[in-house]
Amino acid sequence: MSATPDEVVLKGGRANTGNVVRIGDQVARPAYPQTKTVEHFLQHLIQAGANFVPEPLGFDEQGRHRLRFIKGTAPAPPYSSWAFDETLLLQVATHQRKLHTLAQSYDIPDDASWANSAGDYFPPQALIAEKLVVCHNDLGMTNVIVDNEHRLVGFIDFDYCRPVDRLFDIAVAVRHWAPFGDLDLVTGQEPDRVRRFRLFCDVHELDHAERRRVVDLATLFLEQARRSLLQAVRVSKPCSTPVTRPPTGPPLRGWSLTQKRWLRPRNWQAWRVEIYKQQFIEFMVRSDVLTFGDFVTKSGRATPYFVNTGKYRTGLQMQRLGEFYADSIESFMHESGQEIDVLFGPAYKGIPLVVSASVALANRGRDIAFTFNRKEAKDHGEGGVLVGHSPVDGDRVLWVEDVTTAGTSIRETVPIMRAAADIQLAGLVISVDRSERGTGDVSALAQVGSDFDMATFSIVTVHEVIEHLAGREIDGAVVLDAAAVDAMHAYLAEWGA
Repeated sequence: MSATPDEVVLKGGRANTGNVVRIGDQVARPAYPQTKTVEHFLQHLIQAGANFVPEPLGFDEQGRHRLRFIKGTAPAPPYSSWAFDETLLLQVATHQRKLHTLAQSYDIPDDASWANSAGDYFPPQALIAEKLVVCHNDLGMTNVIVDNEHRLVGFIDFDYCRPVDRLFDIAVAVRHWAPFGDLDLVTGQEPDRVRRFRLFCDVHELDHAERRRVVDLATLFLEQARRSLLQAVRVSKPCSTPVTRPPTGPPLRGWSLTQKRWLRPRNWQAWRVEIYKQQFIEFMVRSDVLTFGDFVTKSGRATPYFVNTGKYRTGLQMQRLGEFYADSIESFMHESGQEIDVLFGPAYKGIPLVVSASVALANRGRDIAFTFNRKEAKDHGEGGVLVGHSPVDGDRVLWVEDVTTAGTSIRETVPIMRAAADIQLAGLVISVDRSERGTGDVSALAQVGSDFDMATFSIVTVHEVIEHLAGREIDGAVVLDAAAVDAMHAYLAEWGA
């Protein structure tokens, strides 16, 4: 599209670079299959009182979408320090929240059409809420207009709007405004990303679990970008001719066929495991804690995999392990509505686990007491078999272990804690649930929960391990190939609960 003498090409943007022009107080943009729906949605927002979105004006004789021009400028890379002013950040979050509120009353037409590109990185069901609302989905810095004082005037470029979980839209925005990722395009002092993330979430009044989901979604975006780039590198060849946009039709959108292989159902299964669980599985592999081959368990079963938490040997490993336990514990507290007063670690392996988990939770603002037992009672000094917090009546205690087979340590230590005080059994958390039968027809973990009438959960299950690792390269090598997957399934078919 070439500009006529009365048209001024507007700078900025990516997909529409050079194709957006100003004509007086109007803007003309290329129209796409979804533009009719975008027009309808913007009309709703204007009628609902949104004075920070472009007024839609229909289509001109060339088929271009006409909108009222919003006077001001958009931040452009390399970003100046004013783009990271906290006042602007808060204004973006405030107006995004208002947009979400106004969009809730939007009656989506039956013939609505949405951009495919938003669907390319649309999160799997495990990471979204049931209630969806039409959101912007591309609220980066280049799509925000500011005045001469660098204060927000409006949002532009609604090409990627579509019904999504509002947390998805927040994650898209905050990864730009925190920002997440590299800061190569930023000039001046590096922004305090943690503080900016918290401020953005504060405006939306997100609780802890919602903030976790925002982080998971933003991490997913970055991981998908990394994977697509790595895949492109593997198949790329030197370019002998310049890459140009086709002379007609809309600009190319979405990923190449090679990149879209990541979007096939088999590959999307991996995203159903929450991000921290994926990271924990890979962490165990890299720590040589989770291995595959031929092993024999204590019960005498021949197993194709083994979890040996005694392989954790460094301070950094224990720091990360504590974070993963904290992730799982916080998820449990949110989903169950339970509060926890004390973490208990059975000697010996439970001792470093309970300490690292307690420290990780404290770093997140949850200062939960911990205690652990001695194998032998101390007959001097303070005496007794418990170290750390002294239990009091009513304490809600969560046991922290590595794995469980018969629940022996639980059966040995529950009487110790009950002898100290009238405690409540809040539950048991382990690192990996092998999901195999104990002495009965249910899993060993479930049996412990039933015997003590308490909740039991794990950071990951063996099924999640298989789902995430099957055919996946870790540090350049596939750790769970097709034969190993078959062996895992055969084992679970025989021993699984």
